[in-house]
Amino acid sequence: MILLVMAIGWMAGIVLASVAPQVQPGWPWLAGASLLLAILMRRDVRLRTVSLCLLTCGLGMGRYAAMQIVIDENQVSYYNDHGFTELTGVVDAPPNVTDSAIQLRVKVQRIRQGDVQRAVEGDVLVYADRLGSYQYGDLVRVGGIAQTPPEFDTFSWRDYLVRQGLRTIMLRANVTVVDHDQGSPVLATLYKLNGQARQLIDKLLPSPASGFLAGILLGDDSGLSPDVKDAFRRTGTSHLVAISGSNIAIVIGLITALLSRVKNKRITLVVTMVTIALYTVFVGASPSVVRAAIMGSLALIALQVGRRAEGITSLAATIWVITVFNPNLLFDAGLLLSSAATLGLIVYLRPITAATEHYLGHVFKSETASAVASVLADTVLITLAAQLSTLPLSFALFGEFSLASVFVNVLVVPVQSIIMTLGILAVLVGALVFPVGQIIAWIAALPLNYSLAIIRAAAEIPGVSVPVVLSLPAMVGFYVALAAVTLLLMLPKAQRAVWLSRLRQQITTPLIVIVGGSLAALVWITVLTRPDGNLHVHFLAVSEGDAVLIQTPNGAAILIDGGDNPTRLATALGDRMPFYRRDIDALIITQWRRATMAAAATLFDNFGVHSVLTTGHTPDEDVYKAFAAAVAGHGVTQAVVTAGYTLTTDDGLTIEVIAPDAVPGAEAKPTDVPMVLRVRYGTASFLIMSEVSEKDMTALAKMAKELRSTVLLLPSNGSAKVNTPAWIAATAPQAAVIVAEAGNTAAMPDAVVTEDYLLDVPTFRTDVNGNIEIVTDGATLWINRARP
Repeated sequence: MILLVMAIGWMAGIVLASVAPQVQPGWPWLAGASLLLAILMRRDVRLRTVSLCLLTCGLGMGRYAAMQIVIDENQVSYYNDHGFTELTGVVDAPPNVTDSAIQLRVKVQRIRQGDVQRAVEGDVLVYADRLGSYQYGDLVRVGGIAQTPPEFDTFSWRDYLVRQGLRTIMLRANVTVVDHDQGSPVLATLYKLNGQARQLIDKLLPSPASGFLAGILLGDDSGLSPDVKDAFRRTGTSHLVAISGSNIAIVIGLITALLSRVKNKRITLVVTMVTIALYTVFVGASPSVVRAAIMGSLALIALQVGRRAEGITSLAATIWVITVFNPNLLFDAGLLLSSAATLGLIVYLRPITAATEHYLGHVFKSETASAVASVLADTVLITLAAQLSTLPLSFALFGEFSLASVFVNVLVVPVQSIIMTLGILAVLVGALVFPVGQIIAWIAALPLNYSLAIIRAAAEIPGVSVPVVLSLPAMVGFYVALAAVTLLLMLPKAQRAVWLSRLRQQITTPLIVIVGGSLAALVWITVLTRPDGNLHVHFLAVSEGDAVLIQTPNGAAILIDGGDNPTRLATALGDRMPFYRRDIDALIITQWRRATMAAAATLFDNFGVHSVLTTGHTPDEDVYKAFAAAVAGHGVTQAVVTAGYTLTTDDGLTIEVIAPDAVPGAEAKPTDVPMVLRVRYGTASFLIMSEVSEKDMTALAKMAKELRSTVLLLPSNGSAKVNTPAWIAATAPQAAVIVAEAGNTAAMPDAVVTEDYLLDVPTFRTDVNGNIEIVTDGATLWINRARP
């Protein structure tokens, strides 16, 4: 029990240090005071336990703080986003081959950038030519643009890579191999065997069965095509192509069977644990695999010493060990999901099975009921137990729910152990006697193709996967409620009856109606405001300046500019964003003009802004200084983008930067260097620009035919000086939007534009129609107007 409490304290310390960096310096005081209290109160069990929990909480905070790297000239990431860079380093992991490139993790030794040439530290994720030949331990020279990883609408690639120790990427890099065998000989041998096993699987079976088997045995799903991977995702079966505890259990079973005649059990234990360690490294040693390996080893040790392994304690201790080496791994999605699934099996599988057997006993004889419950436990109940503890986490991480997940898992999970066993035998035997291994592989192909057929057929069902938005407070609330119910059910029967009696006394009919009605209302509001799979573009009537809110098909929020009225902007966003969302995934500022973006500086106080995109223009303007101070004060990542940059979301939306061609000088006027954007989704496109000078419009007009768009946001409030007939004809919009402000003659469109130039184009104005919402599925437009 004490070990479990201490492990929980350690994890709580890591979480606290990550969400509140300001408390990190206080970890020695917390740890020291807790240690002193534990010593003084060592006879009081409760106080001692609390003290030890606080002690490990402080130590967890300290470990997380110690892992944070100071980015200075000695770190390779210090040189990100500063032009062409040449790196020299060693390939530190097996190359990952994708459809378009080879990903190399390079441990950098030296850097050359401009006049700088020096030794540095840090790892870089390099995207090399797919036709190149690279291997672990190669000394390479890499040329390209060192960049900071971007953040996407529903996924922070930057945070994901930072947890893996990567802060720099190089896309489309030129890689030259200088030397070989610069890594660990042991790792090189294991990685080479892994590659040979992958090649052997490809010889034994055709695709996609070979890719599926490689994912099951090696954790390598690179052989699966995007549509097959999407089928796994849509049916909630992606876990099948990830190494799990089942793999470790089968490895243990095979080694135990091979050493069954060895009488010295200690030798068997050592050999088995060494084999587990080698297999863990062999398949890549991801956090979820390491978790399974440690828990398997702890179970073996407990068996050797004649003690029963406590599942929850073993799980907590395992996570503790993993996060001692790298506390960032506590937030690894694979480790979180595998740990949550394991916890569900430990806590819920046995009571669910017992309850099932109890109710079956009313229908069948006790022996029959026990047998049926046992079968259900290995098929249906194991899936239910795992999903009970992982579903909210899956919602928060992936933003979708598969309606067929339970059904498909029930059909395919039972045959996975057969696939693993036959697959391992096929690879081992095939490496020695290929024809025999081929026969075993053909037998393994039966359950493989059965699983694939079920998964791919279910993925084709319309609406099988629905988008789900679950906020962090909602997820935490679910787990708190689940923990409370679990603890209540774990109490002795008499004590549980007392608690239930007290609970019934507190629950009255009005309370049930109020709470039930409130929960029902929240559920329905959440359902009705969830993403509908369409793109929503809102042109907000907040002032004379533009404010465009983009809601992607999966629910991400992107705001372009914001006008100059903070309360109007806040109201407009509050009316259109779900009540449970208080964050903006990306804020794009097109120009430093008060009417265009002054209100955007106030967003940071009410919304969590994940990233900011600007042209890099730094004028001596008050609005710029206020905005820059807000960005710095809230620690928001800011990226400079120019023509050619494309923001792509994971649900098919792209935002292209058309202008400016380069970062403007500080002396430039805001209207001379606006950012021009084109938003694309399917065949629908939106051309968005704010205030534009005549000079800049002349330059844009030369490429107008390349800017044909479905919807055109007229710049400069529809002024005839920049919105010429030639420009409108060349962009050929099917609909036009004009941002104007009623009562402000300076922010009204010229009559010649609306009555003549746009005569044949449906035109919508924010001074007449109010907030304008355009919805598209990528092919058809629906326009909603006159909203308050």
